[in-house]
Amino acid sequence: LKLDPDYWDSWMNESSTGNLLNGTKNFIDYEVFNFYLDSNSVAINSGSMNVINQNKLNCDLDNIGRTNDSGPDIGCFELNGTWCVY
Repeated sequence: LKLDPDYWDSWMNESSTGNLLNGTKNFIDYEVFNFYLDSNSVAINSGSMNVINQNKLNCDLDNIGRTNDSGPDIGCFELNGTWCVY
């Protein structure tokens, strides 16, 4: 995998003002593209239950199911889910 350094530089300069994830540690290590959620992330359980209720996105990229607690996690990885069953 080869990443374009210009893309990374422009991404790092984007403003996140007003963003749910603004100013807090949300990912394990985004600088090396590790976008798994930190256990203290505000993205945990902050997603919409409509995603689950409408069967639109029941599994994350690791084939972990979106949880049925207060809401799915925002992002491509669910922190405390269980294996998806199809």
